[in-house]
Amino acid sequence: MLPMIPILLISLALPEPRERAHAEDRGSSANLEAAWANLDSPTRETRDAARREIEAQPFSTWKSRALGETRPWASIEALLALCHACPMPEGADLRPHLCEGITTLRIEQMTAEQTLAAIRLTRLVCTRFGQPTDDERQQMIDLWSRFLPPQPENKQTPDQRQITRELRELLSLLGSAAGQKH
Repeated sequence: MLPMIPILLISLALPEPRERAHAEDRGSSANLEAAWANLDSPTRETRDAARREIEAQPFSTWKSRALGETRPWASIEALLALCHACPMPEGADLRPHLCEGITTLRIEQMTAEQTLAAIRLTRLVCTRFGQPTDDERQQMIDLWSRFLPPQPENKQTPDQRQITRELRELLSLLGSAAGQKH
């Protein structure tokens, strides 16, 4: 009888069937194009599936395109895909580009859902790739401080309250006094 440990190690080394099938499709420009078209979908499920498909493609084939994306949801999702798929050794080099991408988002034109996604993206960049440089940090503080609502939370809509809470958390993470509750 074979010992259980080698069998267990063999089964752990093999990718899951979904991953094996997915790996066979990697590098397909048709898959990348179809997924890219869905990054700006109004439905979260479609965007998530598109982003996961892009993340499964070779990083170098879509990195530049992600940094140049301008459609609202597609910009957020493409930057998020970069965060998820970036090899850790490249993270420090990518962080300035991610920060620049975030500062060029047209946040004032975004819906509450898009704004929350952009706030969460910023937090992910800071936690996954380490604290930004002083210049990047100040750019993030300057950007996000503008969106703290002037009215007290009890006079805000539920969406505004959620944005305010997450903005305060982000600004605190960045070391800004603006993150402190008034």
